Amino acid sequence: MLEIIVIAYTFYTLLKVYISVMQIGFVSNEITKEPVLMDKEKFVQAGKYTISKERSSIVGNLVDYLFFIAWISFGFKMLLDGFGIDNSILSSLLFLFGFITVNWIVGLPFEIYQAFKLDKDYGFSEMTQKLFILDQLKSIAIFLILGGGLFSLFIWIISSFENWWLWSFVLMMSIIFLANVIYPTVIAPLFNKFSPLEDGELKNKIES
Repeated sequence: MLEIIVIAYTFYTLLKVYISVMQIGFVSNEITKEPVLMDKEKFVQAGKYTISKERSSIVGNLVDYLFFIAWISFGFKMLLDGFGIDNSILSSLLFLFGFITVNWIVGLPFEIYQAFKLDKDYGFSEMTQKLFILDQLKSIAIFLILGGGLFSLFIWIISSFENWWLWSFVLMMSIIFLANVIYPTVIAPLFNKFSPLEDGELKNKIES
């Protein structure tokens, strides 16, 4: 089972890196053409920003992959030995929450670079330290409340039902449907302010 997970995650990482590389090549070619909805300067700026963002994403994905290999090789065992948990459900929760927590810490420098260096250099962000910290705290709270309950439910289904894969699929599809319903109206407004696009040249070009 572990070998299948490693192979799947390896394929997933390689696919994301491949997509980023192809995106860099595509955008590098497109910014040499004439823009449709914006002036040339802003068009080129947006393209260069996308290229820089994808390059950062490649590095981040590779770091995530190395961390994943380290976690399943010895990281989780060290954490489990430290807590001394024998219960299968608790150990499974510890594996998931431990991995996500440490992975969040590993990825935090990339988020900080994105918010305070890359986005600001291209004029795409007005992020402040206070707002960044508040967003992180909101994300942690949502993860603990919703993620903890869902993870526990998944593990209970797996350990309680012989055809656990069917009920897990039903639960997953229900979650996906519900998430698509509540995200735009409940989750997204916690992190962003939304307003209608003002009348002007850009709106007119989009509508036409």
